[in-house]
Amino acid sequence: MTKTEERILKVWQEVFGREDFGIDDDFFELGGNSLMAMRIYMKLSEEVAGLEIDDFFECLSVRAIAKKVDGKIEQ
Repeated sequence: MTKTEERILKVWQEVFGREDFGIDDDFFELGGNSLMAMRIYMKLSEEVAGLEIDDFFECLSVRAIAKKVDGKIEQ
């Protein structure tokens, strides 16, 4: 797991209040909603460069969001 994936997963676990999922699980299938996406975004936006709120609706897993964020950093 990359550092970006680890950080995003930790925040997802905090917001969901559980740790029984992995980096490939779907945000909405886990019970996520737009309010939770905003909470996660607010917690991560200052720490994870390149993160945008739209990333949560385009990329539905920790791995997908981290990959997109890491791709933006490399550009």
